[in-house]
Amino acid sequence: MNSKRIFLQITFSVIFLSSVLPVGCSSKVDPFVETRQEVAGFVTLDGEPLKQGRIRFVPVEGTPGPKTSVKIENGTFLIESRHGPVAGTHRIEFESTDDGGYARDDETALKHLKENHIKKIDVILVPKKYGASSPLKAVVKENGPNEFEFQLES
Repeated sequence: MNSKRIFLQITFSVIFLSSVLPVGCSSKVDPFVETRQEVAGFVTLDGEPLKQGRIRFVPVEGTPGPKTSVKIENGTFLIESRHGPVAGTHRIEFESTDDGGYARDDETALKHLKENHIKKIDVILVPKKYGASSPLKAVVKENGPNEFEFQLES
């Protein structure tokens, strides 16, 4: 009789904990999910589409929320609303590098770099002025449209 009672207590405890624990251990909900916006655009460098790079939206001037970045390919970028920046003012930062003609998966090239004590070759394509201290800003509107064109110059 006593073992049956212990069995029932353990069973009820397991059922209770299995229904309560998932709530407490659930993944963190994005507090900005309701205010994120889709953004898209086109980036040129010296009049030509930027082949590759990253664009970063950094909230400024009291705009809440995290930084958001995405790849630029052939001048275009798109951030869907679920990952997009929040509505408000953002500093726009760019980065773009080239591998200097050395493919990262080319064994011969990697051997040459190692023999010559070259750690990494990155040719910076976008001027530093468009990096962390970029003067460029964009206002992301609630419910858009949020399409931007950035004309960068060397």
